[in-house]
Amino acid sequence: MDIGRLSDNGGDVTVSVVMCTYNGAKYLPEQLDSILAQTCHADEIIVQDDLSTDGTMAVLHEYARKDPRIKVFSTEESRGINHNFITAIEKAQGDLIAWSDQDDIWAEDKIEKLKAALQQNDAWISFHITRPFAGERPPQDDNYDHRVPNFGLEREVFLGTVSGHTMMFRRSLHQDFMKRFPASEIERIGESFYYDTILSIVGNAYGKNFLVMEPLDFHRRLDSSVSGGKDSAKFERSAGNAIRQVFRNLNPSRRRAIRPFVKRRMDNMERILDRYPDASQTDGVRSIIRAYRSPARLVQFPHALVRQRDKIFYSKEKNDMVARLRAVVFAITYQDYFEICLK
Repeated sequence: MDIGRLSDNGGDVTVSVVMCTYNGAKYLPEQLDSILAQTCHADEIIVQDDLSTDGTMAVLHEYARKDPRIKVFSTEESRGINHNFITAIEKAQGDLIAWSDQDDIWAEDKIEKLKAALQQNDAWISFHITRPFAGERPPQDDNYDHRVPNFGLEREVFLGTVSGHTMMFRRSLHQDFMKRFPASEIERIGESFYYDTILSIVGNAYGKNFLVMEPLDFHRRLDSSVSGGKDSAKFERSAGNAIRQVFRNLNPSRRRAIRPFVKRRMDNMERILDRYPDASQTDGVRSIIRAYRSPARLVQFPHALVRQRDKIFYSKEKNDMVARLRAVVFAITYQDYFEICLK
């Protein structure tokens, strides 16, 4: 698939920052300040609000009066995260799109480094590792996960691996996707994937995602979110958690309740990949999907996960026997990633 090339020397390659907001007045100024302070300036900053009821719009209009690059929009009705981001992206004019959360804090060279990574590696998506934190102020130490993460399709079939707040992508990638899928089908796929994951799936299918192994933002995790709240403790590595996960996920009623969501996600993953028949990086994830659908799933699914053991976990295990055991157990415990669908 050809989505065009970027200038080798960086000239005439424009960047749009796209942010969607909702009741974000408390932390929004700090994020906007970090975007405006970039060493490589954005050519425009598109902000689309999803009917906030706090002072978000007042903050946005105040910043827009000070800097004409900031263009403020509002949705007419709330139709979910995917619709909000897709319609916001449609308003952007830059060659490259940098996705932004409303309450993070960017490193001052984030745009510069993601843009360079895209150009130098002929990538479609560049993204970075992050420093998560909770509370009012970001940490001052070097406490973040230094492991090289897996972000390919084999892991992405279970959960999103390239978070939107870390991404920069070519606008032509978005445009190509929109041409291939009618709105009704995008809505259907959106039942399983956020739009950042959809774009990441396409990039991964061609091996066109590039990871910058440097934390280029502070990612604020609020207590109200699943990733930053109490539920995150159950994913910490420990023998006790492993035993509890197995027993929790062996519950027949739980398995029956989660299975439709798993099937739908795999169906939608395959639906995306089928529209890109020349993609070369899909064999592993297709083998996992085939094994899950097999009448002999109880044997073939664990076998497929063992074969893909170096790609399905957050990072590669140093001990191969531990990796094999984890893959067998993961054939049961992967359902925890879909628990949010039951809430």
